[in-house]
Amino acid sequence: MKSTQEQISTALILLKAIGSPNKVVQTLGYPSAPVLYHWRKKYPEYYDVPNQKHWIQAPTELKHTIIKRCLIKGEPVKLVAKEIGYTLSLIYRWIRKYREKAVIIDALKNKYSLPDLLKKLNLAKSSYYYQKNYLCRG
Repeated sequence: MKSTQEQISTALILLKAIGSPNKVVQTLGYPSAPVLYHWRKKYPEYYDVPNQKHWIQAPTELKHTIIKRCLIKGEPVKLVAKEIGYTLSLIYRWIRKYREKAVIIDALKNKYSLPDLLKKLNLAKSSYYYQKNYLCRG
């Protein structure tokens, strides 16, 4: 069965409002979730959400800025993600990797110098000490 433009636009507008493909399918009785995802890509004019950027496009400086905004300044991750166009899960991944770097440095600092480790892991000294203090508190 071929869907009409009206059905497609209704489904995509509802998807934007609800945010859950499964709830759209339950509410309208059509289409399947995979078809809804296909429509979202094929008809962006109905689902007026800017394309989210891929993590490879993110420069290191941007990642550090975002991590500082979320961890040090306390800005909500959801708000920052929406503002910069990256997914929430990606920003949480950056934060997790950032914290993991501090753990790696702690494990290796007896064998290698701190400046060498910081340089290899591309981490600022102040960021390392911030994470170290955070991990000690947690």
